[in-house]
Amino acid sequence: MLTSYTWSKTTDNASAAFQTTAAAGSSLAFAQNVLNFNSGEHGLSGLDFPQSWTVSFVEEIPLFRRQPGFVGHVFGGWGISGTYLLTSGQPYTPLQIFLNTFSGGVANDTAFNTNIVGVFDFVRPFVGSNSAPADQVGIFAGDACGLFGVGCSESPTQLISFNAVNNGTGVVEVTNKQVRYIANTGIADSVFGSPFGNAARNASRDAHTSVGNFSIYKNIRFNDRAWLQWHMTMTNVFNHPNFATVDAIVEDAGLSGQGVGFGNPLLTNGGSRTILFGMKVIF
Repeated sequence: MLTSYTWSKTTDNASAAFQTTAAAGSSLAFAQNVLNFNSGEHGLSGLDFPQSWTVSFVEEIPLFRRQPGFVGHVFGGWGISGTYLLTSGQPYTPLQIFLNTFSGGVANDTAFNTNIVGVFDFVRPFVGSNSAPADQVGIFAGDACGLFGVGCSESPTQLISFNAVNNGTGVVEVTNKQVRYIANTGIADSVFGSPFGNAARNASRDAHTSVGNFSIYKNIRFNDRAWLQWHMTMTNVFNHPNFATVDAIVEDAGLSGQGVGFGNPLLTNGGSRTILFGMKVIF
């Protein structure tokens, strides 16, 4: 049996050159402010997994190891093996696609973004409350009115739920304590006094990974140099959902499609237990 535990922290200001995943890891490879790519971008690395524990084992049952006679061939040659991994989730950066540009924000070089990178916005949202659920986003009513035609009867600086706007619930007034992030929009820029969001790079974290694999096998000896091996292998033996990644796009807040819904890894495929049978000759 082998086991290991790692407790670590990894920081950087870019985890991959030019690689944008719009998910966990290198969510957006470019700085929101090209003149502040050190302190403005320095944060947790997309490769930061603070806690990781692994264990693996293999045991060949010693009974009838030489497999003498019929009884030896039936009860001898059995073995079991397995692995288990438990690790923290991968960080991701909340990113925007169009809210800032289309609401009159001034931070983006739209021509560069769309022609070179393929996205509109580089800016990140503003922070509401780190105690709020990671998938809750607010937007100022004035910007929601201009972009989505809702919230027009509210004060322009009244914060409303962007999740409710997106999923068709309607106008729901919220406070900054009820949302994790506030959309970086034209009005938000004036309220916060900056065109650049204060949400840190890789400020949120994906779901953790918990996966075990188990195998039982039997060796049937022909002689000392050759034997037949049968095995049954179960991947994700505990049938624990391990979600593929997370949707890091703020504009998807409140949506609940397969793989689409900001900050909610439960909407991605969690996988399932797989059982494999096999047989091979070893010589």
